[in-house]
Amino acid sequence: MTLCVVPPAVKDASAAGVAGTGYAVSDFATGFDTFLPFGPGPVGLAFDSQGNLYSTGYLSGNVYKFPPTGGTFESSMLSNVGFRVTGLAFDRGGRLFVARQSQGDVKQLDPLTGSIIGTVATGLCGPNAVAVDPLTNDLFISSCGTVQRLSGYQGQPVTPTLFASNVAVDGLTFAPDGTLFGTGGGPIYRITGTSDPTPGTPTVIADVTRGDGIALLAPEQGRPITQLVVNTNNSNAFTTDGTIDLVDFSSNPVTITPIVSGGNRGDFVAVGPDKCLYATQSDEIEKVTSADGSCPFIPTGVAVAPTITLAPATQMVDSGVTAAVTATLADSGGIPVPGIAVTFSVVSGPHAGRTGAGTTDASGQAGFGLLNDVTSGGTDVVAATYTDSSGTQHSSSQVQVVMGQAPNPLPGPPGQAMSFTSPDFKIVRYIHTFDKSGCQADLQFNLPTAETNAGLACDGLIGSANVVPPDSFDNSGWTQFVASKQYRAIVHVPALHVTCSKDGHITSFDQGQQVEKGFEVSEGFTPSGNGQFDPAEPYLGSQSDLFGDLDLTLSPAGDAVVVSYITGSRLSTEARLVAFGLLGYDAPYVWTVFRERVTCSSFNVVIVNSDFPTTNMYVDDSLAMFQPQTPRLANFIRSGGTQFHDVGLGNLDPICSINEAKTRGSALVPLPSLNPTSCALAIITENWPYVT
Repeated sequence: MTLCVVPPAVKDASAAGVAGTGYAVSDFATGFDTFLPFGPGPVGLAFDSQGNLYSTGYLSGNVYKFPPTGGTFESSMLSNVGFRVTGLAFDRGGRLFVARQSQGDVKQLDPLTGSIIGTVATGLCGPNAVAVDPLTNDLFISSCGTVQRLSGYQGQPVTPTLFASNVAVDGLTFAPDGTLFGTGGGPIYRITGTSDPTPGTPTVIADVTRGDGIALLAPEQGRPITQLVVNTNNSNAFTTDGTIDLVDFSSNPVTITPIVSGGNRGDFVAVGPDKCLYATQSDEIEKVTSADGSCPFIPTGVAVAPTITLAPATQMVDSGVTAAVTATLADSGGIPVPGIAVTFSVVSGPHAGRTGAGTTDASGQAGFGLLNDVTSGGTDVVAATYTDSSGTQHSSSQVQVVMGQAPNPLPGPPGQAMSFTSPDFKIVRYIHTFDKSGCQADLQFNLPTAETNAGLACDGLIGSANVVPPDSFDNSGWTQFVASKQYRAIVHVPALHVTCSKDGHITSFDQGQQVEKGFEVSEGFTPSGNGQFDPAEPYLGSQSDLFGDLDLTLSPAGDAVVVSYITGSRLSTEARLVAFGLLGYDAPYVWTVFRERVTCSSFNVVIVNSDFPTTNMYVDDSLAMFQPQTPRLANFIRSGGTQFHDVGLGNLDPICSINEAKTRGSALVPLPSLNPTSCALAIITENWPYVT
């Protein structure tokens, strides 16, 4: 597209073209300035994460932003960025880029204002289309018979590299697998992508006279792409025969069928998050759908807001040591998104109010350090946020940083015989209520699951939500709480009565008169239709000796009592069958591993959980820890596998020996010098695959 003469601007009020059989066309954005009857008007098109459509005016140099409902150009102008402005594209991080043909460069724009905020590359020959590789997030530019690649832009100009030559293309678009398609004036090219052994190799698959913009139709699941559409600029000052052609290259010869005819000049196209086609004409942008209103196209250039996650979920650092918290941004396909500014904040804890900032690197990660400079310990809760191209702020889940201190002293002066009582521990696992729309979208996208089934599954889980336990208990309150049998799992490790000799050795220990041998387990899991709670299945698999009685062991040196309890269970067979029918996944096990070490001068606790459901831990009947369930429920459900298993068996059968499992764990409040071995990692990998 090259035009050197600038005649007076005129407006043409032509309506959208005429749709062919099986399609419908309508005006989306109208009133653009054009030059000559049916000269170029709007050219570049790109969608942000909110469904707003950005467009460029070729000769005017204007940048426009239209809401999802469309509108007129007068009310939608953002800025002016030069002359002969062509392609637009958002990358995976929501950064907006524009090609300026007359200046031979590619610029970064602020999506809120349309102003230029960075230079990506200069010295390009007539840059035209801009497309973003879904595999690498690199920019690809059609440029004077070549395709140029712009890699690694992080705010400073990069040097273009030749990706494909001898390809006279204007429009470009990527398939989800990274294959590049282009057209311009005639030949339609399929160009091997960046992951191919011979990237940048073009093949002519069809020919459409004066083709310009290009988009792909979604194939049936598991089938290759065999159809695309081309927007043509056949019109001039005297004729109006512009078309949008459907090209089917599944057979030889290729078939070409107009789906819209009678248009004026067509340039670039884009496919929105609604999967509908948006095509430029001289003075408007038109929307193309199937006749029934559905849309069959593959979204192109859509900026989907990345997800932000923090890790690790919980960590403990000794005094004087800096905790490292890492934020990771990834797109909907799990690909890292670089170049995003992230803000960290300490929500609560001894460092409440402290903030930090970073920019994601090539791995999509930014870091935050938190020094343990406190004297009394405590737990910091850390969160992170970023703001997308539309100004919407996105937040991560919260993580915990336990600020360690000297071992907790127990009563009694050193060097003297003494008796003391260690703390009492109670652990309650329960389903927290959550938002249905978020749950349904998570299951549909990540399993995937049909919309109806996902809705039913989320309704069932929300209906199974427990009453949130209190922040503290008294004796009668705890007894009534356990008797209700309305909670996923309850573990009670009563206080130890310990007697020590003068040299620090334990001479006796017991747990008083606890008839349950130190633990109580609720049978309840999920309420049935009549309000009762169905029992969960206890673990009965090949390592069933891991579960059951509380284990109290005196250390070989006689200076510590080690208390261990492990529990694992899941939905009953009846409930699992219902869930399996809806989602196609068996219910995963819910695990709790508890380990306490008591010496004559200190105590420490290790607790490891599956990341669903929520966990409360009470110390001496006061709430000491709250660990919310995962917001990505689909990840947890996937760990159950796609095969329905017998009672107590399944693909999550633990592989560690009883002694290893009782003495290792991922530390929530870790033991001194705890060094998890491969066994602990195996447990975590098998049974908590989404706990960091």
